[in-house]
Amino acid sequence: MSGSVWLNSILSGLAGGVLASIVTIIYAHRLEKKRERQARTANSLSLISALEAFAINCSDYVETVIEEIHTYFHTNDSSRLSKLPTPIFTVPSNVDFRPIDTGLASKVLTLPFLIDRSNQMAYNAFVYGTLVDATEESMKQFGIRGLAAWELASSLRSKAGLPKPQFDEDWNFLEVLRKAASPAPSEPTPAPLV
Repeated sequence: MSGSVWLNSILSGLAGGVLASIVTIIYAHRLEKKRERQARTANSLSLISALEAFAINCSDYVETVIEEIHTYFHTNDSSRLSKLPTPIFTVPSNVDFRPIDTGLASKVLTLPFLIDRSNQMAYNAFVYGTLVDATEESMKQFGIRGLAAWELASSLRSKAGLPKPQFDEDWNFLEVLRKAASPAPSEPTPAPLV
């Protein structure tokens, strides 16, 4: 009888130990998944912030370019057209790309090179055309790049489970980017007033 009590005690102790180990493993797994989600969200927030800021800066740039082109045609003064600074996108240095979707991470890392290409395309428009051609090409390119940045930010938000940003309803910066990215076929550019 005493042997069976000892056996039951040993088996109960083993079962309790196995159960405690299983609970610990499940808890550790859940804790690790939570940390991964937090890391993905933190990295995504840093990238989202940089991408959205770039997209908004692109919209501001496009609106400024439109104003300066109109001024040029009314005053024949091109000095401000050549001095418009283009938006800059820098990948935040604090981002760890490991928890971020590889396709999105690749697109984010490629964006600075595409922006350089856009600047080169605008420069080529200047070399082979006019300052106005270059400025209009730059406006188009930054419409395209601004939309791409916004789409990347939206995809990162979605993957991280973050809500869409809430902006004033009358702020139409995305429409400004869309129009700049695919301009309507233009009529011949009017000659500036002399």
